[in-house]
Amino acid sequence: MNIPSQSTRRFTNKIPGIFLLLLTSCGDYSGTTPTTSQQAMSQMSGYPTLSGRPALRTPASIGIFTTGRTDALDFGHGGADLMKSGNIRSMQPINSIVSSGNYYQLSDVLAKRAKLLHEAKFLGLDVILVCDQMTDTDRNMSLIQGVTLGIVDLGLKKQNTQLTVLCMDARTGYIYGTMGQQEDGSTARLALFDSNVFGDPNRSHLVNTTRRDAVKQFPTFWNEVVAKYGKR
Repeated sequence: MNIPSQSTRRFTNKIPGIFLLLLTSCGDYSGTTPTTSQQAMSQMSGYPTLSGRPALRTPASIGIFTTGRTDALDFGHGGADLMKSGNIRSMQPINSIVSSGNYYQLSDVLAKRAKLLHEAKFLGLDVILVCDQMTDTDRNMSLIQGVTLGIVDLGLKKQNTQLTVLCMDARTGYIYGTMGQQEDGSTARLALFDSNVFGDPNRSHLVNTTRRDAVKQFPTFWNEVVAKYGKR
């Protein structure tokens, strides 16, 4: 009878962790010089016309809005530190007030920004941070899925996710800049009849890591926005 060596047992115990944490590449991006296409103001019948000009006031009251395909984002300690610094007065999620139903992705927000800002006007915000995460997971059939005629799916799925945070003036619609994080990797998935038992791709380790890394960048990004546009 063969008895596994101690080193073999150690490696075997690490397999689940290796299986779950297979990040292959990542990258971040930020900029306070918006593209021309983002500044183009579309007219919306029934809503006031936006000036589309920078008019940042600091310390700013910030609303956090997540698109329909994006889970809520917590800016946590980064936001608290900025409030202590005097550049932010308050930060609050606004999805309970402004429904994401009409804003599935970032392009919807840009096209309907007059509507969104009108709905949030009574909050007296200076800035709205629009958070939009796009996640693409490999749909190819795994070997086990093929053998079981699609009943069981078990394996690593290639995944790409990109989180964009857009900083928009809450009164004029001007875009002060964007920041975000993009990562590629693999995520584990176990599903029965296409229902996730383990490893929901929309809440994978890769997705969560991307969100965490993007939030860490926010204080630096915000300070750059204030340095360029801020008025007291």
